[in-house]
Amino acid sequence: MHPMRPAFIAGLERLSAWADALDRINVFPVVDGDTGYNLVISLAPLRGVSLDDDQSAKRLLQAARGNSGNIAAPFFSSLIQARAPIDLAAVCHAGRNLARQAIDQPVDGTLLTVFDALATCLDRNPLHDPIDCEPVLNALRQAVRRTPDQLPVLKQAGVVDAGALGIYLFMEGFFHALARTTEQIKPLTATFAGQLRIRPRFSPPAQPGYCVEARLRSSQSSAQISNRIGASVHSLVAGADDEQIKLHFHTAEPETVKKKLAQWGHLAHWRTSELTAAPRASASQPVHIVTDAAGSLTRDDAQQLGITLLSSYIGIGRDSLPESACNPARLYAAMRQGTKVSTAQASNFERCQHYERLIEQHPHVLYICVGSVYTGNFHTARQWQQRIGCQNRFTIMDTGYASGRLGMLAHATAQFAQTGRQEQDVLAFARRIHPQCHELVFLDRLRYLAANGRISTSQARLADWLRLKPIITPTAQGVKKLGMARSARGQLKFACNRMRQTLAPDAPARIWLQYSDNHDWLRQVAAPRIKDAFPMASIQHRPLSLTSGAHMGPGTWAVAFWAGGQATG
Repeated sequence: MHPMRPAFIAGLERLSAWADALDRINVFPVVDGDTGYNLVISLAPLRGVSLDDDQSAKRLLQAARGNSGNIAAPFFSSLIQARAPIDLAAVCHAGRNLARQAIDQPVDGTLLTVFDALATCLDRNPLHDPIDCEPVLNALRQAVRRTPDQLPVLKQAGVVDAGALGIYLFMEGFFHALARTTEQIKPLTATFAGQLRIRPRFSPPAQPGYCVEARLRSSQSSAQISNRIGASVHSLVAGADDEQIKLHFHTAEPETVKKKLAQWGHLAHWRTSELTAAPRASASQPVHIVTDAAGSLTRDDAQQLGITLLSSYIGIGRDSLPESACNPARLYAAMRQGTKVSTAQASNFERCQHYERLIEQHPHVLYICVGSVYTGNFHTARQWQQRIGCQNRFTIMDTGYASGRLGMLAHATAQFAQTGRQEQDVLAFARRIHPQCHELVFLDRLRYLAANGRISTSQARLADWLRLKPIITPTAQGVKKLGMARSARGQLKFACNRMRQTLAPDAPARIWLQYSDNHDWLRQVAAPRIKDAFPMASIQHRPLSLTSGAHMGPGTWAVAFWAGGQATG
């Protein structure tokens, strides 16, 4: 194992806890609200960093997302070469240079400024045991605070640079872990008071069109490719390994640039996404809703509802990603191919970092928690709450639920909280609708549960041979088996019959149809059948919780339903 891996993980966990806050202050180079999200994905390979520097560097390059992630990747590719604190001065100096070389037009006032400050500080004061991390962290704090003076758009918005702050967060966790002083980490809101909220009157500059991630196999170097397309794109970042050139840029004419690149090599990957301004955080409401990503809620849901999702981790082979940042298509394809897939809870340190961030930012927090029978999240939160003594500001609800049943409860409660209700009213609403939320989960094959050790292999083989498809529901006592079906048609019949016990066909209701890798079937077959049975219901198609999907496997689908339908008092 890499000797500094625990410090890398501590840095990732500190960054992950504040990723949502970074997204909310992301105004440069565009206001797209994903700097924190991209950094978490881009640096995730550090969780499994090995002593094989070349392989670890390659995985960082491949994982890099967005402007911030693609600039950070070359720096961290150098940082992982350190084997002890005394090595950090040299590798940080080299990493700073690599990060600057990767950018077509380097800009100060960004994460580059933090890399500069880190390299300069360590050049002057190399670390020795026992480690005193305060001088280097103070230098990084000053660098972040200066970013609004270097970028006019930051000064107009009234915030520090999101990428620079993200690197500071990582380094704060990293250096405190090296010094074994993580308990001394101070609240970020105190360190950067008045610089973490965009001014209401801020008007963002025009967006340049599209964000593009591309990989090119070419006989030319990354520098040559950058020089040839640099004039026609914005925010260009380029990196390369032995096999391909990785490009990230913004452009108003992606197809034109694509044709140019195709002339200079083979495009192994091309992904575009429209650059749209991220939803601006609404005015502060009395109660902030928090729930677990195990509840079939997406990152888009969280942004629209103004809630926080707390993720477990999904392991696919050597990679480990927060659930809310994992690609469902990749997960289910890996499972069908027999790749080892696993789930893991976030560490106590990371979870407590989230809780501390939440009470620093919100007057009252309601944590609608996944059932304590499924994870240790409830007990970890309760222990932290009692240790801090914030019971009057941090309320925890052990729902007993998971998957869509949890998500539907959290979603409706968040909508109710958006009306500006006080804490006691929001909690009363959640408790009132809690028993009204239901869910049926339909498994296709049992071999995935066997692979995760949930049932025996012999049980799974027998059921799969007999073509028996279990039907289950999450309860406060654990997963309850409701029946079996031999076909998708039988599953649908069971679903409609069971739902009629709760839902009236001529009354409003809320129904979530959740899919794994079978969205086409759900849309074309299941949805029309259920709509015919419940014509007055509001029906939404949603991806199944990946925690559930990682255990239950491809072909699984589920239906969550609530007779209330409207999140009103």
